[in-house]
Amino acid sequence: MDLNLARSIVTVLAFVLFVVLAVRTWRAGARGEHVAAAALPLDDEGVMPPPRMPLPSAREGQTP
Repeated sequence: MDLNLARSIVTVLAFVLFVVLAVRTWRAGARGEHVAAAALPLDDEGVMPPPRMPLPSAREGQTP
């Protein structure tokens, strides 16, 4: 197989994959999924605050 033929096949397959993903992303049925994904960063439900770590006590004569 010629190297240029292999490159052409890879290019065509990549373009077909791109078109399939674009159509799947922009279909009308995906609107609800996009709205839900867009709201995730703003959703505070289920987010736990970071644990509070006790501060190390400072003792005289010790270096950190």
